[in-house]
Amino acid sequence: MTESNYSIETSVAKREVILRCAGTFDVATITKLVGEYKQATDKLNGEKHVVLADMRGLKTMSEEVATIFGEAIMYGREKGTVRCAHLADSAIQRLQAKRMAREATPNDPITVDVVDEDEAHKVLDEARAELS
Repeated sequence: MTESNYSIETSVAKREVILRCAGTFDVATITKLVGEYKQATDKLNGEKHVVLADMRGLKTMSEEVATIFGEAIMYGREKGTVRCAHLADSAIQRLQAKRMAREATPNDPITVDVVDEDEAHKVLDEARAELS
């Protein structure tokens, strides 16, 4: 097993999923994460929602791991993700995430790269205001 950590929170009231990932993920760990992410998304019952993807400290994923992680992105979008504030501290990870997002949603109108958590919350608050 590789060194990785993640957390997933869902706020039904705020129609929000918060995913935080750091470290290097192997297939077993990313598969577990994707399962938990799908459960977190399902708590929103298909309602339109926003996602904070805090990927600070996440290392570049292998092709196999990225493909599995892409399933989480696709699932979330199929289940109502309308905006994802993506926070990363690695240009390479940011590029990899953009590729996965484009594969899930061509031309990716959903993901917004942000520089810090304050900007992420502003972006998500603006999108949340449009959900009603």
